[in-house]
Amino acid sequence: MKTLYLHVGLPRCASTLIENVFFQPLYSPYHRLKAAGIEPLRRLKADLRRIFAMPTISDEVCQKLYDFHLRPRLNDKNRGFFVSDEALTAFDYLKGAKTVFADRAQFVGKLTEGFDAKVILFVRNQVATVESYYGLSLQNHGTMPFQAFYDQFPFENLDWLPVADAFASVVGEENIIVLPFERSAYTEKVPFSDFFNALFQIMGVDNPVSLSEMPVANRSLDPYLFPAQIRVNKELDEKTAKIVHLILYETYPKKPGSPMNLLTADQENELRERFRQSNETLFDRYMPDFDSSLYLPR
Repeated sequence: MKTLYLHVGLPRCASTLIENVFFQPLYSPYHRLKAAGIEPLRRLKADLRRIFAMPTISDEVCQKLYDFHLRPRLNDKNRGFFVSDEALTAFDYLKGAKTVFADRAQFVGKLTEGFDAKVILFVRNQVATVESYYGLSLQNHGTMPFQAFYDQFPFENLDWLPVADAFASVVGEENIIVLPFERSAYTEKVPFSDFFNALFQIMGVDNPVSLSEMPVANRSLDPYLFPAQIRVNKELDEKTAKIVHLILYETYPKKPGSPMNLLTADQENELRERFRQSNETLFDRYMPDFDSSLYLPR
């Protein structure tokens, strides 16, 4: 049986980087996969992005995707295939935003019929996730100060355990691979050096590429300049503001792995406490080899 490796997100966990370097011949990960007998399904990835812009995904659309992209692969010479789309766990940071991962999981169940499906999910601690989404909101021409953003944030959507469980319900718990995004989670107790290295090893690629060799995707601005970014967004039209943002990002990027420190100590503790039980279960069930302390109250 052919293996279909399906990376489903989460957003804000290097999904753009993965979607770039594993599907473009310009980058070495694309060629490493092919050399290892794993075909990156570039056209399926493009079609997924298009259909996820639709209000609903009908069974007919799903069947057409399967018949065109996947059914012919059941007897392919390659040992496996790779596709990635963070829209499978899409999340909107706006107030009242609804999650869609449960429906998308059912879609994955239909799309992977006849394959040995391996679903790969990267997660990130909720504190860093909220702060990262705030940076994204400013990139999208937002003007709210952080406290206003925090006050309206749909925290109920930051529970990663139901996301993992939804995909496990269609491919089996043994076939879902949940990995932390944070580099500091990769200690000598686990066989990976970081999430990027883990992705290669999971797919059986013997000569993985170092994350440090990869281009930066969705570069973040140094949080010190967030007030300046808000002022730019208020005073300039969106097109002009984006040009200014690009200059700022190139000149004053946030150092990789450095915290934003936007939440107060009380806010951080409250958020960690809110998801304590869920995160403990997430690690126990899906990530027993990793230290859960990054996700728990301090």
